[in-house]
Amino acid sequence: MTFTHPLISDTYGWALTTGPNKASPHNHMVYWGVPYLEGEPTFEGQVNQTRHIYAPTDFYYADIRQGFRGDEPNVYEEWGAYFYTCDGYSVTFGQIGEPSIELKKILNLKEDVCPFDLDRDPCELNFSRSENGIVMWEHGEDVSSSNGEVLVPAGAPLFKTSGYANFDFGLDIYGLDENELRNLPTYGYSINPWRSDAGKTICPLLLFKEPMKSDYLDLLGDFSCGPINQDVPGTAMGLWHPSRSPETIPNLALSHDESEWDPIWLYEDFRFSHSGLHAATSGHFQFGLENIDQGYRYEIADDRFVNRRWDEVVPGNIYCMELGPAINVFEHDNPSKTILVSVSDDGLEITLEAVDGSVCGGGP
Repeated sequence: MTFTHPLISDTYGWALTTGPNKASPHNHMVYWGVPYLEGEPTFEGQVNQTRHIYAPTDFYYADIRQGFRGDEPNVYEEWGAYFYTCDGYSVTFGQIGEPSIELKKILNLKEDVCPFDLDRDPCELNFSRSENGIVMWEHGEDVSSSNGEVLVPAGAPLFKTSGYANFDFGLDIYGLDENELRNLPTYGYSINPWRSDAGKTICPLLLFKEPMKSDYLDLLGDFSCGPINQDVPGTAMGLWHPSRSPETIPNLALSHDESEWDPIWLYEDFRFSHSGLHAATSGHFQFGLENIDQGYRYEIADDRFVNRRWDEVVPGNIYCMELGPAINVFEHDNPSKTILVSVSDDGLEITLEAVDGSVCGGGP
């Protein structure tokens, strides 16, 4: 699949960044930084411009969802959407403003269907075509009687940015087996890609035609497009779950019985100029680590068993890393934790324990 149309009208003032922000890889590792507001805000709380977001390819199914964010009296409206391509791929948008006039016309979405009303549940709607035109379904309803797609053509305005936040743009790939997924630039989970949502996602920027692809990658600056294929078999580097992967792959994602916060993720920094930084992110305060949004980082060293790269941590030894908590995607503090790591002889398990302290071998 190729994205043939631009996502935004121009790139002036835009900036893209990559960051974990969660305990494991996900389908929107790249965050679209909307141009800053120029002049006075047009509504309360506005911090950046409201700009149109366009369909980069034809979409044949639409799932849009309304949400309310913030606390009263400063509640604001935020939307998200899933659009599906002819390949069955899913394109995701998050933290965006309301649907455009053009999209509402395509979906036959009346102005009074999804009001800003805190006394009612926010909208979660699917759309399909029937003999009588566009049919709107509440999310979760039986759509088996649907007999046609809704065409949202490439280039159509979809939404505006919210004015409150940057937005997410992600891509999920369906219909491929695990071996095919391993051969794609998936987000950091190439060993067992079926076990994590990130295993079926790739950087959507890579699918744009030139010169759009280069223009958007340039907006990343020093950032890469994300943790592409960072699982390295036989080493500590990668995404580790609390149990081994079963030999029989569950048919349903719900059968995995784990959340994005269960794993521990050991990876390389996303910036080209900081390939000497490696990182660890974990949820639920596991292994003695705190639940820090951006995880921990350390400077790699060629020092036997201390601060080695994660892909140099191999069976047969115990390694120690001096971890500093990340402040944001650009900075981290001095080391405050040391973590001991070992890899099992078969390379399928790791053992970790973190304690307070800044120097490996320095005692409690």
